[in-house]
Amino acid sequence: MTMSTENNSNLNHSTILTSTHPIWLKYNLNDFLFLIALTIAFIAAAKLGLMLAIPPDIISPVWPPAGIALSAVLWRGYWVWPAIWLGTLFGSIPSYPVSAILGVGVVLQAFAGAYVLKKLTGSNNPFESSRNAIVFIIFSSLLSCLISPIIGITDLKLFSIFSVNYTYTLFTFWLGDSMGTLIFTPVIMAWYRKSLPKFNFLLWLELLLFIVFLQIVACLIYFKKYPVAYLLLPFPIWATMRFGQQLGMLSALLISGFTIYGAINNNTGLGETTLINPLFLVQSFMGVIFVPLLIISSLLQEKERAYEEVENRVIERTKDLNLALSELEFANRNIIHANNAKSEFLTNISHELRTPLNTIIGYSELLSEEIKEKRIVEFIPDLEKIKMSGKHLLSLINNVLDISKIEAGKMELFLSSVDLIELLNEIEIMATPLAVKKFNTFVLDSPPKTVEIYTDATKLIECLLNLIGNSCKFTMNGTVSLKVSYFLRDQTRWVKFEVIDTGVGIKKENLNKLFQMFSQINSTTSPEGTGLGLYLTKRFCTLMGGEITVSSNVNKGSTFTILLPQILKVKNKDLLSP
Repeated sequence: MTMSTENNSNLNHSTILTSTHPIWLKYNLNDFLFLIALTIAFIAAAKLGLMLAIPPDIISPVWPPAGIALSAVLWRGYWVWPAIWLGTLFGSIPSYPVSAILGVGVVLQAFAGAYVLKKLTGSNNPFESSRNAIVFIIFSSLLSCLISPIIGITDLKLFSIFSVNYTYTLFTFWLGDSMGTLIFTPVIMAWYRKSLPKFNFLLWLELLLFIVFLQIVACLIYFKKYPVAYLLLPFPIWATMRFGQQLGMLSALLISGFTIYGAINNNTGLGETTLINPLFLVQSFMGVIFVPLLIISSLLQEKERAYEEVENRVIERTKDLNLALSELEFANRNIIHANNAKSEFLTNISHELRTPLNTIIGYSELLSEEIKEKRIVEFIPDLEKIKMSGKHLLSLINNVLDISKIEAGKMELFLSSVDLIELLNEIEIMATPLAVKKFNTFVLDSPPKTVEIYTDATKLIECLLNLIGNSCKFTMNGTVSLKVSYFLRDQTRWVKFEVIDTGVGIKKENLNKLFQMFSQINSTTSPEGTGLGLYLTKRFCTLMGGEITVSSNVNKGSTFTILLPQILKVKNKDLLSP
């Protein structure tokens, strides 16, 4: 079994304390090697702690084994307790019975610190959030560190190893363990969990300046003996924010080492005073360094995690969007393909229908002439109905062909100069029978002065006849008028065509449906038509550079207005017929 991750480590060794099997059967070779390395590191850290003792009491301001023990439990799990216990046994007081009890206190303290952090935060990472950092400082570094000193000092008192002031010794041991936990646990966890940031040239240059400035300030304090140690406080924050948590914690550890070195040589750099024990002065200084640094590191990690979450969400949303776009593009291609197939089918079937239909219309006309010559009058109305129905069907087929051309972008414009008065007179001739059919009066209000317009005359006539025919269809015993006028807009001369009727009118909510394909607003009143006329009229007006609008009042009538430029300038030359 290989110890590949922390979670696997905790899972594999979580039952060691309660298992009835021998402990050594629960470990593999890698585990034993780790325990040996941890034991050696623990003994070395204990010796280092003894070397850091500060006069006059010869007490160490920081106890590194406390931080190593907690970080080992947080990192690898509770199963590392044998190394912690053995390290205490061989690294502390030479009396093995006393050291054995001290080892139990150290193990319990590390267990308590790790347990409370995981219990209150759900994580074993003191940097994961500002809440984690505060819980670590208060519970794992301060309150939990009472366990080992209480057991240890009581042990020393019971075995009478040496005479101690219980309260004072307990206080100093507690501060040493707290400082050890506060300093070494974050340093070890930072280097274990985080990787160094990528350094570019400017960042390497900044790091070089950081080292130079740190050396200058340290020399001023500990060699020139200027009492300005607090000038060192910004350096760990600078390093954390610019170079990452690892170098930030390492710089804080280095500054703490400078301070302890200075205190051993009677120069803390914090000013000479006889009111405060140098031990407490150094410990307070290290606390001022590491407490804000821990909180700042956790805030930075929260910020990084928030950025990562936002980035991951953006990536997920982008993937979803790309997927939706690809599906939409696929659906759009299918729609275009289906639409093209429909247009092609309509074009083909329309052409196929026009040939026999023209034959029917032609034969009906020939038969009408022949019957008139033979004076067989009883068949004339029937033949006229055949001819009219054929022409109506032919107009519908032509509308379908026009729609197919428009949707395919192949509708052409046949532009020419047209005398407007002549065009209006032609429309009047065709519109009058449409009006008379429902007992209406057609009125043409044309301008007194004729002008020439440059447009597609055929499509213009079709548009106006569509509007006039539509007005006549829904007007009974009324008036249908065509009013034409000129006006100037944006230095362009425009022609306004207004088709005004006194018919049934259109409800306001139905106005925007008028120009939709196959739309028949008043289909229940009159079933005539297919709903293509107004749609084609709007499309033709757009092709000719104009627009169409409508206004209506129910039971009072409607007004359709077409605005066209007097001279049509086509931007898309493909629309022009050769």
